Amino acid sequence: MGQVESGEIDNVSESITMEAKDPRREAGELVSLLVRAFNTSMTGGEEEELALKRLRKKFLKSLEEFLKETTSFPLEIRPSELLWQGLSVYENRATEDLPNTLYRGGIKQLDFSPGITDPELSQFLDLIRETRHVEKEAGDLVTLLQDGNFPHLKSVVNDDYFETHPLPIPESLEDFRRLYPREVTQPARQSEILREYCPGSEIDFLEPFPEGYKSTPNRFRNLNQLHRISPQEIEAVDSEIRHESAGAFDRHGMESLVEVLLGEKSKKEFEKIVRFVLEMLDDSLKRGEYKGAREILKTLYLSFHVSSLNGWQKKRLKKAIIDAGNESRIGSIAERMKNQEGLDLQDLARYVSLLQRNAVAHLCKLLGELKGSKRRRIICDALADIGKNSIGVFGAFLDDDRWFVVRNIVYVLGRIEKPECLPYLEKALDHPDPRVRREAVQAIPTAASVETATMHLTRKLNDMDGKIRGIAALRLAKIGGEKALRSLLDLVLSRAFQKREIQEIKLFLQALGILGSDGAVPALLRILLKKSFFGKVKTDEIRRGAADALGVIGTDEAIIALKKAGTIGDELAREVSSVVLRRIGEG
Repeated sequence: MGQVESGEIDNVSESITMEAKDPRREAGELVSLLVRAFNTSMTGGEEEELALKRLRKKFLKSLEEFLKETTSFPLEIRPSELLWQGLSVYENRATEDLPNTLYRGGIKQLDFSPGITDPELSQFLDLIRETRHVEKEAGDLVTLLQDGNFPHLKSVVNDDYFETHPLPIPESLEDFRRLYPREVTQPARQSEILREYCPGSEIDFLEPFPEGYKSTPNRFRNLNQLHRISPQEIEAVDSEIRHESAGAFDRHGMESLVEVLLGEKSKKEFEKIVRFVLEMLDDSLKRGEYKGAREILKTLYLSFHVSSLNGWQKKRLKKAIIDAGNESRIGSIAERMKNQEGLDLQDLARYVSLLQRNAVAHLCKLLGELKGSKRRRIICDALADIGKNSIGVFGAFLDDDRWFVVRNIVYVLGRIEKPECLPYLEKALDHPDPRVRREAVQAIPTAASVETATMHLTRKLNDMDGKIRGIAALRLAKIGGEKALRSLLDLVLSRAFQKREIQEIKLFLQALGILGSDGAVPALLRILLKKSFFGKVKTDEIRRGAADALGVIGTDEAIIALKKAGTIGDELAREVSSVVLRRIGEG
């Protein structure tokens, strides 16, 4: 918690006294409205639709008031429970209730932000309804939320979901700070230096120390003016550190050792101290003390950028920093991760994020040895940061016999988002395992031009796997354009398409809605009006999907088509058109 001025405390106290607000109670009331809207949306029918519209309106109005005091409304999803800021605000053990439905669908957090609209909330509830009663692969709800139009509703993936379908976790530096908060044990400017020099590529060791740096402790400045430290003093510090290294990491002892290191001008003694620091690092890694290991490595980075060091000193520190990610030390991490439960994975994540590009190949090998999604996720996130300038290293691992290794490598390449990743992603598009191809379809737009991505996604509309075809349709719709529209319509209106599974058909209809083009309106209206268009497939559900897609398009032409269906269509066409028109405020 950050400190606040005394005046702010007085204002808060006065506000509480006057209004007697209870944020937890208000959050609980908001969640209650959301759950009621969810339950109502599950039943269907005209009367329920009117009640649902009122509940959505009330929820959005209450949310707007709530968000005047904060920037977002985050809900943590747990089995049978919803939490706000760590406090339980709703609990229900029914398997079909909202918490279990979201958790089962791969969601561990929802974040509502200011500006959310009724169509956005309505589409969100519709997606949950579609996935609740259908046997789908874990995480299909995640895919639909990621590909839908939800600018004011963010979702965070459940760790268990990473086993079958990893998604980008932090999307920005701010997301990374929120998900993996870093303890600042050095001045704030030093943390900025670490973020600037460590992730993404090997340090530019010729880079001068940033100008204007004012936060370094005095003992790190003007080191040439220090008196020479005696061997007895060095031995005393060594003794202190050796004693402390047997237990928890001692930051004060480390700072003392660094003070000795930076004041040492003898090559022999300097080498001795560096080796001892690396011994401390090895000891921390072997014991799984990743917080201490990170502090040691961070200190080496900061020491390297002290301007008064000689060239030979910088060269030795450079080697020490690179060696922190060598095969032996990654092997120590592997042993602890494979053989011990209860590791602090956040501290491990912070450590591996400081490694250099020489660690990339060793970490890729580690992916094949680890069990458990959380552990592999830590390594994948680190690879996405430190492997940005070592993309060629990943290529060799695409030929691995283990599908999950290849799938994770493809995920990392998608996270890197560089054109250099394209040849490897193109290769993965034709991998024999559908789980790898599925990840490649997700990743290809991050590395390819619009034209190239459109070409590949159009080809995957005819993949052997139905889920891949559906994901390709949604990704193609995100790109947009006349080619995407033509490709989707050609398939939707073909005879062969009528034989596909209902869920795949509905994904294609959603894609046409997301595309938002009036060019799709005639085809969607045709599907909505023709009962026999899809033969023996669950025609009613398909027609509802066509009406929903028209509502998502939402243009004048789409609204006219819905009204036309409500006038000349049969009973189902009139019902679903009326529901969609009311939902988008045109009924």
